[in-house]
Amino acid sequence: MKSKVYLKMITMAICETNMNRGNLRKVIWNYLLKEFSNSVDYRDFLLAIKDLMQDGRLINKNGYFFVQDEVV
Repeated sequence: MKSKVYLKMITMAICETNMNRGNLRKVIWNYLLKEFSNSVDYRDFLLAIKDLMQDGRLINKNGYFFVQDEVV
């Protein structure tokens, strides 16, 4: 269930920071801390990334994360 919440937050982070080659996990986490500081946990964030990558909703290329087009 937390993966769905984090998917929405990660998608927002990727869209807001909008780097052409994707976003590093550190950049995404810093955005989440800035925007949602009272409701994010680093361990849950990492587990959500792992789950989302296994589901194929999040793509990791050389450390840069992208959200699948169907998700956005």
